[in-house]
Amino acid sequence: MRTTSLLQEYADQLGIPFLETSAKSSTNVEQAFLTMASEIKSRMGPVQGAGGAPAVRITGSQPVQDKKSGGCC
Repeated sequence: MRTTSLLQEYADQLGIPFLETSAKSSTNVEQAFLTMASEIKSRMGPVQGAGGAPAVRITGSQPVQDKKSGGCC
């Protein structure tokens, strides 16, 4: 399909992976997730936690504020 080749070329120009997916037929859904997770991991590089164990780096987080209201939310 012509559209697919144009999208592939565009992804190549951006230096990002391209996968056609379909949630309806479950085509490449898991592969897309694994590919994106792998890309994120490789771009972030290794992060070491306490004792040299792998760790997760969280940036831009906001502190949780206590609510004084009696509601659940």
